[in-house]
Amino acid sequence: MEKTRTKKLFIFFNPAAGHEKKVDLFENRIREWGKNNGWRIDIHRTHKNEDLKKALRQRQKDGIDVIGVAGGDGTVSEVISAMAGIDLPLLIIPAGTGNIFARNFYIPFNLEKCLSLLNEGSEVGFVDLMLVNGSYRMLNAGAGFNARLMISTTRDEKQKLGFLAYLKNIGKSLKRTHQVEFVLTIDGKEERIVGADVFIPNAGFGMHSWIEENLLNPNDGVISAFVTRPSDVQSFFRILWDAIKGKSRGVEVISRFEFKDELLVESDRPLPAQSDGEPIGTTPLRIKVVPSSLKLIIPVRESPLAGFESINKYFSRILNLPILEEQTSLKIPKRIFSDQNRK
Repeated sequence: MEKTRTKKLFIFFNPAAGHEKKVDLFENRIREWGKNNGWRIDIHRTHKNEDLKKALRQRQKDGIDVIGVAGGDGTVSEVISAMAGIDLPLLIIPAGTGNIFARNFYIPFNLEKCLSLLNEGSEVGFVDLMLVNGSYRMLNAGAGFNARLMISTTRDEKQKLGFLAYLKNIGKSLKRTHQVEFVLTIDGKEERIVGADVFIPNAGFGMHSWIEENLLNPNDGVISAFVTRPSDVQSFFRILWDAIKGKSRGVEVISRFEFKDELLVESDRPLPAQSDGEPIGTTPLRIKVVPSSLKLIIPVRESPLAGFESINKYFSRILNLPILEEQTSLKIPKRIFSDQNRK
């Protein structure tokens, strides 16, 4: 029988994410897993202001089957942007503080279990991206309060407190937040609305709340924009709680719009803006929907996703390998996405 070639995984690893003292141990665990599971693994440590697209192009010459990214959400966003035009699947390896990407898609936080998605218990398919002021992003973008909150929360705070770091800075960020008149151009139609915050999520927040499971679908070609008016800490948590629970009062507090092509956010005075948690200057904010533009590896769920296929079928088709018997151990809820996805 002809021997099948060893598959290749190229990983961008940000050693600044998480705990730096464990960097070598982390890399050794990855290499050991690859040695024991039939994968050749190349780990590239990222550097500040590095051209990741150039590094990726150079590695492509040697042949890559899967791109991995181990780091925080900022690193994942940078790698996604670098992957524009590259038809390879991405494996997200949680190694930061927030890890919202991983939480959204139920990716295991245990390193070995996460890497095992390369062999079994996973699906490969396309998700939508957003082109935010010229850069590709998956999670979210926004202007006003949400951008001010993310900007005011330091890396040191996130490393020490994780998601709680954002809660710590809510009051401070709200004090500097004021209502403005927003002009939203939604697929060519203009809407004027007074508010203090515009938040545009493509995927969820990693909380699997009602609003995430019912309104946010990262592979349906539609993106939502929410305009809110938080004035103090109490009103902020009321809006958040109503949104999480899907209460009707939340719909009254939050103005929600949908767009399939492009959203332009303008304000009567400049507001700070962010995308995937990173500052990107001030308004205006231009967001274009880029449907089915990123191939992603995620844990399999109970009911198949339209347009997704098992990891074994994927490699069988791409590399002409035999289809192995599936051994699914993860039980993921059915509503990660809507069942009305594009094929």
